[in-house]
Amino acid sequence: MIVYFSDFDLRGSGYMGIGVKLCQGLADRGRDVLVFGMGYKGQPHDYGFRLCPARFKSIPQIMKVLPTAPDI
Repeated sequence: MIVYFSDFDLRGSGYMGIGVKLCQGLADRGRDVLVFGMGYKGQPHDYGFRLCPARFKSIPQIMKVLPTAPDI
């Protein structure tokens, strides 16, 4: 699993544009991609990866609950 944190406000941003291309490319190659999107509010999307709303201040808590398996 690949975990990616970035700005993902669906109104568009430079970071989101880069992140979508990167994560979609990885998903197209069969990778399991989980994105924590700052600014994403849970709107429907058609990306080939999982996208979860997150806030910057939540990153430490998210990191604590993610699995720590060697393949992440």
